[in-house]
Amino acid sequence: MRGERETDTDALMARYGIGRRLATRVVALLAGRLDATPIVLDEAGRQNALSRLLLDRRLVSTPESVTQQYLQQRAEELGFAEADLLRLVEDPDSGWRTVALEDDLLAADARQAGDATEELGLVKRTPGEMSATETGELFTPQEVAQLKLAALTSQDPDERVENLRKLVFAPLEGSGKAAIFVSVLTDREAAPRVRREAVRSLEQIGFRSDMAEAVRGLFSENAEDAVYAIQRLAALLRDAESGEAALVLAVLLEVLDQSQQTEIVRQLLRLVARSAGLLVTNAEKTERFVQSALRQLERHFDALRPEVQDAFEACARQEPELIGEMMWTELQRADNPRVRSLLLGLSEALAATPERLEELAAGAVDQILDASLPESEKAGLRYALVRLGESAARTVLERVGRVGGARQAELIRLLDVLCTESDVSDQTVEDSVRTLIDLLKLADTLTRRSVVQASVLVDERVSPELQQELARELLTLMGELNLPDTLDIIQTVLEQIGPPSLGPACRFMRTNYPSEAAERAALVLGSVMRDHPGAADDELAADLLEFCTGLLEDPGNQSGAFAMAMAGVAGYTDWGRRVFDQCLDAIRGNLWKMPYSMDLLDALAMLAGSRNAEKRHQERLFELFDNLVQFQAGTGLGTRRQSEQGTVYEFGREIQFDIRAMPAAVRGLESICVSPQASAAMRTRIVKRLLILWEGVSKVRIIWGPAAISALIGAMCSAACAPEATVQTRVRLGESLLRFLNKMRVIEGLGQICSRPDTHPEVQRMAVETGLEMLKEWARADAQDAERRLALLQATGRIAANTALDPEDEDVRLLREKTLKALFSGLRDGQESVREPLERLRECPHIAPEQKREIDERLSKAFGLVRIGRPA
Repeated sequence: MRGERETDTDALMARYGIGRRLATRVVALLAGRLDATPIVLDEAGRQNALSRLLLDRRLVSTPESVTQQYLQQRAEELGFAEADLLRLVEDPDSGWRTVALEDDLLAADARQAGDATEELGLVKRTPGEMSATETGELFTPQEVAQLKLAALTSQDPDERVENLRKLVFAPLEGSGKAAIFVSVLTDREAAPRVRREAVRSLEQIGFRSDMAEAVRGLFSENAEDAVYAIQRLAALLRDAESGEAALVLAVLLEVLDQSQQTEIVRQLLRLVARSAGLLVTNAEKTERFVQSALRQLERHFDALRPEVQDAFEACARQEPELIGEMMWTELQRADNPRVRSLLLGLSEALAATPERLEELAAGAVDQILDASLPESEKAGLRYALVRLGESAARTVLERVGRVGGARQAELIRLLDVLCTESDVSDQTVEDSVRTLIDLLKLADTLTRRSVVQASVLVDERVSPELQQELARELLTLMGELNLPDTLDIIQTVLEQIGPPSLGPACRFMRTNYPSEAAERAALVLGSVMRDHPGAADDELAADLLEFCTGLLEDPGNQSGAFAMAMAGVAGYTDWGRRVFDQCLDAIRGNLWKMPYSMDLLDALAMLAGSRNAEKRHQERLFELFDNLVQFQAGTGLGTRRQSEQGTVYEFGREIQFDIRAMPAAVRGLESICVSPQASAAMRTRIVKRLLILWEGVSKVRIIWGPAAISALIGAMCSAACAPEATVQTRVRLGESLLRFLNKMRVIEGLGQICSRPDTHPEVQRMAVETGLEMLKEWARADAQDAERRLALLQATGRIAANTALDPEDEDVRLLREKTLKALFSGLRDGQESVREPLERLRECPHIAPEQKREIDERLSKAFGLVRIGRPA
């Protein structure tokens, strides 16, 4: 109950006819969270005794000490004739207390019960044992009034039960009786047996017996009985009439608000979610439900979040505008970061105006920066911001330069997600990258590291001019930082930037070689020219080739990274076509003569499959690589000698051969095999060699290190995926690998091979068998082997999403059903990496609509991608 909280004394005087002093006192009482109902104030304007009661000094000096008993005693002393009707109503949630009259409570109860009584046709009969004349003779009007008052307000449970039983036969309209019974039923102070009697009374005037029995069960002292009652009501409500359903819903809301048992609350929330259509027809009840659900959520967040979210979403589907306003209102009140996180996500999906979206974005960003918020909640907010798109990105962009340290790093990551996963304008992407470049120039090391990890830096919407500026800053940063992992990241970004990084990298290399940063610039040049054939113009190619040739001829040079840049020019530029033979002879002629021979071998592997390599060049290089992969370094690696510290072993070229030469030779064979100019006979020879090597390695007849084995698996996968590969080649390579699912690289490779669209029956058979075998391996894998289990899930997801698989084939359907089940299991375990294969399956045209909906719903719950109220 809420009293009058007007703070304008003139308005109070005009409204209730009270004097200025009393009006001033009414406003002063609000400071102590004490107010009075309009009926009390109106009566105070006419009765001096009640006016003097409100002016009592104790009400304003120590309002917390005021009790209902004190009010009644003091009113009686002042001469107020209806002192016994005074009530002090407390709201435990808000802390407000309201001075009221019994009339206020009866009126409120009547309003609350009105929906469930005469208006909705709840009363269907009256007790048949006595006639209206007989009951009229037994109960005088004064006695009926006393029955009503005692039933509603008595503190004695026995007295309340007795008066409820009498009221069943009292000469009252059915709607009046129902209003009283419903009021008692929803009275939080009523004892369970009083409430059960109220249900029995309702049953006697027409409430369904089976439903009455279930409602009685809600107040059982046994939790299991209460849960069963809720489940029973869920079934009964399907065919209940509107009046019956409204009454049950009112009771359920009261139980939800009061219950301290999590399982009962969970069941109630599920029932409300199924009855959302009925609930939202009454805005007052809906608001009460939202507030009760949020109070329970604060107490048991982890246990109740799924059910609360489901219930809110169900209501929002029925009345998006109503629920949207309520979510926004509760968001302003909520203090708990996790509750605010949930409300922000729901409010975002229901926001109706651009201004509201901007406010939500700002609120979500504040929550993400709250260190007390768990990462799982932050993830949900990030996805909500992704849906906001432009307004969210602009909000983050405005703030990212105004904070520092870990908060700034957090905002950089968030800005990156928004620019790459949401719908933002090209200008916002450009502005974001420009801001990040400024941070590269001025920020601390932590912030710079966050910047270089941002995916938006290599977004295709970034202008070439800005990409060139970015490349220059990154190259400068490489010269300043000396952390290997950071240098690896910068090198990768420069490679992904592509052609705009060629000019800056070439100038940096010429100026700073042979520093580590310049060596990495050389690797960037080779990689970019390989991935973008013809991107380097003749002037840059000639200049770079001249510089690299000079390094090759310089006997004092000890660094060979330049060889990759040299190979890039020779193999992938128009200028290089003219000097290919010259470059090949120069590199081949210095192989094994220079301290950087392994770098030269890497360069030859690049040249072998390059655009400018002809078949005669490939024949020549094939012999080199084939001889190398058949060569075995000595098995007794290392030289034993004695030192002052004892026996030690020295390792030399054998190790270099194993970790550098062998992988380079395998990559050389791979590059020839997948090049479009290679002859069919050459491909056959290489595939045969790869299969022989794999058999030797897998049966431990050939002893290779991890780097060489990984290169071999990669070469087999590339050969199987090559457009020119025959069906027989693809199947043989795939089946050879399938026996070794204990290796991560094999799992990833088979995922690539079997996800490649191919309608040939043999390839489809292999793909389905591979997918099913991976699922068996996933089920057998030890739970502690999390990395391999995840790799199996991801690979199987890619295979099942293969659009070429026959949707009518029973094995294909089985594969997809089992894959979805396994991916959903991974989702429940919190494995975010299964999102990508699930999204692949969702986009697969052969997945059934109900399966797509289930994927969408599960992704929404897992990542906060709420899609309600308006289209996604």
